[in-house]
Amino acid sequence: MSDGLPWFKVYTGVPDHRKVTALMALLNEPLADAYVLRLWDHAGSKAPDGWVRGKAATFTLERAMRWQGKKGALVAALLEVGLLEQHGDAFLVHDWPKEQGAHVAKVERDRQKPDGRKGRLRAVPAPPPQESPAPPDPLPPESRAGDERETERESRWLPNGERRE
Repeated sequence: MSDGLPWFKVYTGVPDHRKVTALMALLNEPLADAYVLRLWDHAGSKAPDGWVRGKAATFTLERAMRWQGKKGALVAALLEVGLLEQHGDAFLVHDWPKEQGAHVAKVERDRQKPDGRKGRLRAVPAPPPQESPAPPDPLPPESRAGDERETERESRWLPNGERRE
C-alpha cells in the first residue's frame, strides 16, 4: 500500500494495558503511552502493513515517536514489553496485521476502484430548488374587492380561515 491509512483502530484503556504500564515502568516515564500511540500512528501513516524495515528502522521509529533519550533505548523497551517484534533488521508492530489487517485491506480495495472513492454509489445531485408558488390567499376573491365587503367577509369566514357554513 503506497499511502497510509486515513485512520486506525485504537481500543479504550490503552494507557492501562499491561504492556503499556510495563513500558511506563521500564522507561520510568508516566506518559510513555504517548510513545505507543505515536508508534501506531507511524505504522498507520507510513507502514500500513505494520512493518518498518531497513538499517535505519530503529532511528526511524524513535524519531517518529519523538524519543529524546538514549538511542535504541525506546525500541529496546518496546521489544522487551512485547509491543514491537524484531525480525532481522525489520520490526513489526505487535498484532498490527491482526488488529488492522481488515481495515488495511478495505482501504486498499477502495483505492483500487476507478474513482478512488468508497463503494457506495453517489446519488445524482438533486436539481436546484424551484421557486415556490405563492401561498394561497386565505381570503376568497370576492372578499378582496374592497372595504365595502369588509362586514360580509368577517361574517363568512371564521378566525382560523375556514369558511362559515
